[in-house]
Amino acid sequence: MTVALDMPGASAAPRGAGLFSPLGMVRHLWSLRDMIRQFTGREIAERTQGTALGWVWLMITPLVRLSIYALVFGELLGLRFGDRGGEYAFFLFCGLIVYGVFSDAATKCSGVITSRPRFVKKLVFPTEILPVTVLGAGVVVALLELSLLIVGRVVLFQDVSPLFWMVPVAVIPMLMMALGLGWVLASLNVFLEDTREIARLIIAQFLFFLTPIIYPASKAAELAEGGSMWIVRAAGWFIQHQPMTVCVEAARDVLLRGVMPNWIALGWVWLLGFVMMQVGFAFFMKSKGALADVL
Repeated sequence: MTVALDMPGASAAPRGAGLFSPLGMVRHLWSLRDMIRQFTGREIAERTQGTALGWVWLMITPLVRLSIYALVFGELLGLRFGDRGGEYAFFLFCGLIVYGVFSDAATKCSGVITSRPRFVKKLVFPTEILPVTVLGAGVVVALLELSLLIVGRVVLFQDVSPLFWMVPVAVIPMLMMALGLGWVLASLNVFLEDTREIARLIIAQFLFFLTPIIYPASKAAELAEGGSMWIVRAAGWFIQHQPMTVCVEAARDVLLRGVMPNWIALGWVWLLGFVMMQVGFAFFMKSKGALADVL
């Protein structure tokens, strides 16, 4: 496929101290919005490439997952989240959706440059948009899954949280962290070939189980207070306060519990996400010039 490299209206990439200017970063990415939209569409298409149903699979897969969770966890195992048996399926599904966007973006971004070396060698191609498009594709898939979650609650329980519209407030800081980390990992993987596998191990394994996705956050509080060893208590404290826990629980608050999130915790996560995104952008743009030499 021929890649259009004509970018009318694109602003010059920030340099020097300008790399740490939020306004400069936003202005630069906004000027590349047409390319970001184009490549995000390609990224989504690649996820369903080689299938007869195409986009339909993006709906079928989460629908099957939700049905399985409701049957296995709600009925067969009798796990509960609230007073209704099927609630646990939505509790789990919500956590998987929110964490899945972060995990998917961070791990896929780590290989987005090495898998597209032809773009890196074109000096006029803005490789900084590639992690953005990976994240964008993940957000589209997550929106489809969230829509199914809401429809599922309406069908099964005939209710929907009046605060569901606040989901962006809960997940945007997580998206900023994912993008910032994605920029860093995308660059590092060019110089350190094992970066992608290390990222998968930490994010998809360790951090996944250190986030209250398959268990309630109250379990972490119990570990922090009554753990038999110091390392168990430390793990409980970490689970309670780490940013992914804040985002996942905030999403459950507004989607499932129908209550306001913890604004203090969410506030510092917003700040952390903004800082990570800005630093990640600066790191990538600073190392961008050396990528072509290595590849």
